[in-house]
Amino acid sequence: MAQIDTNAAPVTGNILTRAFSAIGQFFMDIADAQSRAAQFNALNDLSDEELKNIGLSRHEIGQHVFRDKLFM
Repeated sequence: MAQIDTNAAPVTGNILTRAFSAIGQFFMDIADAQSRAAQFNALNDLSDEELKNIGLSRHEIGQHVFRDKLFM
């Protein structure tokens, strides 16, 4: 004998929730990328002496900007 579950959650709600969540994450990722690009450009515009004063060298800028994303 077959059983029918009449209390199942509608699939449409779950799909919409995931879609809106993905769209929200997409815009958050864009904002994060823009922020990192701005930070990278600001540090890259500093002179070598200014970078030295804050404890960085030019080749460490990328590692510094992405320190929470990259494990080097």
